[in-house]
Parts: sequence; C-alpha cells; structure tokens
Amino acid sequence: MTLIAITGIEDPLRPGVTDAVAKCYRASVSVKMCTGDNVLTARSIAAQCGIFTPGGIIMEGPVFRNLTNAERIEIAPRLQVLARSSPEDKKVLVETLKSLGEIVAVTGDGTNDGPALKTANVGFSMGIAGTEVAKEASDIILMDDNFASIVKAIMWGRCVNDAVRKFLQFQISVNITAVVITFVSATASVEEESVLTAVQLLWINIIMDTFAALALATDPATEVLLDRKPDKKSAPLFSVDMYKMILMQSIYQILIILLFHFKGLDFLGLPHTVQGERTLTTLVFNAFVFAQIFNSINCRRLDNKLNIFEGILRNEFFIGITLLGTLRTFIFSLLFAHRMCPCPEIAIQIVIVFIGGAAFQVTRIGGREWGISLALGFVSIPWGAAVRCMPNGPFYKLFNALGLFGSHEKEVLPTTSPERDGWGGALALVQDNLSTFAGLRGGRMRASSFVNKSRQAKLNQTEQPIASILAMAPTMVMAAAVAGGTYKQPTPGSLSDPAHADPSKSSAALWEGKLQIHPETDKNDPVFKRYAGEQNMV
Repeated sequence: MTLIAITGIEDPLRPGVTDAVAKCYRASVSVKMCTGDNVLTARSIAAQCGIFTPGGIIMEGPVFRNLTNAERIEIAPRLQVLARSSPEDKKVLVETLKSLGEIVAVTGDGTNDGPALKTANVGFSMGIAGTEVAKEASDIILMDDNFASIVKAIMWGRCVNDAVRKFLQFQISVNITAVVITFVSATASVEEESVLTAVQLLWINIIMDTFAALALATDPATEVLLDRKPDKKSAPLFSVDMYKMILMQSIYQILIILLFHFKGLDFLGLPHTVQGERTLTTLVFNAFVFAQIFNSINCRRLDNKLNIFEGILRNEFFIGITLLGTLRTFIFSLLFAHRMCPCPEIAIQIVIVFIGGAAFQVTRIGGREWGISLALGFVSIPWGAAVRCMPNGPFYKLFNALGLFGSHEKEVLPTTSPERDGWGGALALVQDNLSTFAGLRGGRMRASSFVNKSRQAKLNQTEQPIASILAMAPTMVMAAAVAGGTYKQPTPGSLSDPAHADPSKSSAALWEGKLQIHPETDKNDPVFKRYAGEQNMV
C-alpha cells in the first residue's frame, strides 16, 4: 500500500472572467456562485475569479435550505458561494434577494438552473453548452457562452437608458418653453397672435429635434458607465438633476424670449414699424432656436459634473452631423458672406432667415441681431453649469411636494407579510413553485441517487452529515496523503491558508452544518461579529 502518485485535474477559468467579475463589482453588481460541486472546489474557483472577497460567506445547500426565512434574509446579501446546491436552493436564493428589493440576474446552462432562470428578473442562458430547458427558461441567450458578455449588456443597458433620459430632458425643456411663450404672447396680443408662428413651431419640434435626437441618443457605451451604482427598480425615470435642469433652462428661455418680445424694440432702438417688428420677431425666433441648440449640448450630461463635452469625439454620428453642418454653412457663408457654424441646425437656420422669409415670416437681419441671438443661446451652457452647482435639497422638496416622484411605498419583507404566514403562506409557496415549473418544458435533473441524496441531505446538531463527508472524500484522502510529508506552513491569513495553518479545518465548520466567513474579513465587520461563533476559525 505505497502511494505512487496523485493526479489532479483542473478546469481552468475562461479568459477574461476575472476582469469581468471585477467590472461587475465596479458597477456595484454583486456576483454570487451557486454550484452543485463540493465546497472546496467552489471556494477555490470563487477565490481565483474574485467572487470570494472579505466580508463574504460560504455555505452549503443543505444548510441554506434549513434556515428560517428571517435567517435567509439576513445572510443572503453577504452569501457569495453556495456549494452543493440543489435547483430549489438556487430558486430560494433568487426569491430571497428579490424580496429584499434587489434586481437579480441568473446565468446557467443546465436543466437544474431552469427554476432559478425563470424566477430571476433576467435570466442568461448559454447558447453553445446550454440545454433547451435553460434556453426556454431564460430571457437572454449568450451566443458565446462568455460571462464577460454580461458586462457588455450592463454597459449597453445603461447607455440606452441614459440616451432616452437625455432626449426627454431636452425635449421637455423645448416643449415647456414653447407652450408658455406661445400662450403668454397670444394672450397679451391684441390680434391674439403668438410670437412663434405655426410653421416656426413645426420646425422647432420636428426638424430640429431630429438632429438633437441623433446627437443625444448615439453616444457609445463605455466603461465609464460602470463607475456608478445601478438604479433601483422603483426609481423614477426623471431624477432631481433632470427636473432641476428642465425647470431652470425653461425659466431662462421663457424670460429672455418674453423680455425681447415685449421690450425689444425699445432697448434695441428698432423703429416701431412693420419692418422693425419683423426684425425683432426674427431675432426672437433665432434666439429661441439657438438656445435649444446649445441646450442640446448641455443635455449630454445627466449628473452634476461640469464637463459636458466628455466623450463627444467618440460619437461618430455627432461628428458626421457636425461635418455636414460645417460644409453646408461654409457654402452659405460664401453665398451670403456669413460666418461658419459647426452645426446643421445653425446652417439650416441661416437658410431659413435668408431664403425662407415668406414661409417662416422672418426677414434678413444684421450682424448685431445675429450676435445677440447667438449670445442669448450660448448662455444656456454657462447657465447649465451654474444650475449643476445648485444644491439638490430644495429642488427635491419642491418636486416631491408636486408629486413628480410618485408615492413612496414601504417594502414589506416576507417575514412580516401576513399573506405568507400559516396556510396562506404555504399555498402561496406552492403556487410559486407550480408557476415556475409550468414554464419549463422537457428535461429532468440527473437521477443519480447519490447526487440527489447528497444535495437533499438535511443536517442537524445531532447527526453527522455523512453525505457531505462522502462528497468530499477524494479531496480529504489527497490532503491527508500530501500533508504527511510535504506540507509547509504558509503565511497565516492568506487565501491559501483560510484556517490559519491547518487545511484540515478549512471546511470543518461546513461539515458541522455551519458557515465560513472570508478569513480576511475585518473583525469589526458586523457579519464577523454576528457569525464568528458559528464557524471554526482561530
């Protein structure tokens, strides 16, 4: 009985998985591993790819399923590795996280991942190695079976959401300003005529907004989007910063338009004639259009940072539109001896003023009027910087009082939900399980009696978990054989020494039906204070 050799086989991590996990944590997305493998294998893989971090907890499925609802709610946020887990354990973990208000995404390729994929908010299945059951239960299929693709999905999801919000911020500012000045000017006019004609309003709302949509909705997704926390599911589409910018930009535009409309002839020295009024109307129209053009640049940011030109050169559509506008404006500048303007809206606006006078009821204006209208529009950019510097507190109170953020309903945890108690809770649980498996078609979990009994084994304080020990018997034999003559004591506290110099104790707590906390967890961490007595740590 002489030991000749020991052979180990390792399934290495896919390239890029470690970086993808790091980017998920960077984006405030918590990554958890649920596997049917034994705890030593699960802990090793989790440590290699960066899932098992200080403050994290490792637990086995038979222990997790025996926890009370309150205990699962307390442990689930810190649970990073769930080994020897059954399909029901994965589903219960997803339900627990969802009850805490989390948005849960699940990845899987096997039939046993079906219930969790179906229960999650978003299910990712593997297109190459995934089973048909997993694909049917999921919402998204990863064609390359690469976890890093999920990071790309997060970036593009945030990019699309930001693009919609940017354009809504710009569009609502335009509409509020147009409605107010149209109503006020028409009401104050003896002839009941608005300062903006129907054709001018059509140009503003259809033609100009097309270019604004292209400029605001075509910013590419970058990793900068991962440097912030995800929005909650109940978060409103409009934030305080957006409402604040909409309100203050609208106020500025309304004031300057109405001021020039009613008092422009006096302080500009224009004659009180039809030609003077037509010149003033053209100036007001130009000022309004230029204010929207510069405000569209200002709307490229949704937060309070001042650099509104960040990443503008990476937007190929924006560059193309700018070059097209520059070319058009250069041609018209040669024809009408006018300055170049790097924007198609400005180029077409010049054409309207010089050629479309009859249709738009405007007239040619001099350099002073062009300078005034451009200056009034350009003020939208420094005014936007000033608005970003304003504190959000008073604005939040105002918008909340107006009901713009909706009602704030407190979330009820399952432990305090009356319909989950007694027979009502049991029936609701049965309904949840039936609805989950009703959506799955075909396929069964592997019928290996040893695997099923091992995964479904129940642990208690009086029985020795035989199934758990048998599942890790090969690893125990290998560790005992090698440790006899070749083991050297590593530096205490490292991932290679989670039990402080005694590898035989690394999973002793798990065998006893307990849990394991990351060895580098701070002693002042609440999770360490709460569960330090329930694991075998020196």
